[in-house]
Amino acid sequence: MPSMKRILLLLAAVALLAVGCKKTPEINNLGESKIILPAEGGSAYLNFGTNCAWDANVLDAWAQITPISGPANANAKITVTAAANTGSAPRSTTLTVIAAGAVLQVTVTQEVATIPVTGISILPTEAVMNEGDQLQLTATVLPENATDKTVSWTSSAPETASVENGVVTANSAGEAAITASAGGKSATCSITVQSVAVQGTDIGLSVLWGDRNLGAKSPEENGDYYAWGELEPKTTYTWDNYTWAGQNKYNTIEYYPGGGYSHISSMEIEDDAASQKLGYRIQIEGDTYGYWTIPDRWRMNELLETREKTDTYRWEWKTIKGHSGWQITYLVNGNSIFLPAAGYIYEGSEVSGDGEIGLYWTADPLFENDWTSSASGTNLSYFLWFEAGDNGEVVLYNDGQRAAGKTIRPVYREEIAGGK
Repeated sequence: MPSMKRILLLLAAVALLAVGCKKTPEINNLGESKIILPAEGGSAYLNFGTNCAWDANVLDAWAQITPISGPANANAKITVTAAANTGSAPRSTTLTVIAAGAVLQVTVTQEVATIPVTGISILPTEAVMNEGDQLQLTATVLPENATDKTVSWTSSAPETASVENGVVTANSAGEAAITASAGGKSATCSITVQSVAVQGTDIGLSVLWGDRNLGAKSPEENGDYYAWGELEPKTTYTWDNYTWAGQNKYNTIEYYPGGGYSHISSMEIEDDAASQKLGYRIQIEGDTYGYWTIPDRWRMNELLETREKTDTYRWEWKTIKGHSGWQITYLVNGNSIFLPAAGYIYEGSEVSGDGEIGLYWTADPLFENDWTSSASGTNLSYFLWFEAGDNGEVVLYNDGQRAAGKTIRPVYREEIAGGK
């Protein structure tokens, strides 16, 4: 709305023009009844004719006119100019031309301009994900007032990493480029997906050692904790909630008439968490089968002995992505495994010794005075124990309380029509 001062000035101009014009004032629009300015900015024109001198004004400052006055002219012309309409709605104003007592008013309009996208960025620009994980990417479109900021998402390898509305899902190991596009511009995030499946690693021993603990998503993570002979991790580990508490399956000795005896010397497959979760007797090709198991004490001891074989093995205490433990490298082929010091859980739910000690189950139960006439079962099993530091002790113990939660490092072997 015009101010009172502006209205008074307009009326005064009308009066002065009326005095100065000796004819009956006339003004005629020679063009359109409405002036339409380009949305992206520019000019349009008002063509009119008048027999008296004239003045002109426009109500709103977003539109400018030139000239603002002139003499009597049968073909007068006013140029109306405006910058791009970057607002959210069309706009309009009124152009008024006064010739003595005659008044011509024309509406000036301008639609909203189409503001093109000038660029797009994406965060993060690269990421490493584990299979099954999801990651929210953020795309920023410029300028902020671009007309259409709609972002479309694509993946170069959906089987590896798919994307929907910026949410990336890691499907399988590999690499993929996630692209965000808007207005002909694009930006890319490089995704690397790591397998969470345990992979066998050749470090020159009788079996392939798993590259991570059971339940770990990456080689440096602690993974899950298991009571000996149980198939699932728990929130608390006590003797009262232990599956084999008070049972004699792994403590029983069978004596034979005439002398001799036998007992279960190693965990059975149905109780082996590594076998049940990763697979046992997997047909590879023909009569060749693959077997994942918890290592028995002989294979654990074979690994332990490599610490003394400094010509072919290197043991290093390292911290990888916040997890401390032993990295064991087979110098012949350069392969290595990392055993994090994951600690243990017992008589509760809190982890003890994380980053300071490692305790890894073997598949073998302890029988006291084994292979003698006084042999007896226990509730203990063999396990690998180590402590922090390059000079830290690494020992195979036989007194592991079976109800405690310890970590498992699976091993793998292939045999022809064989079994455990």
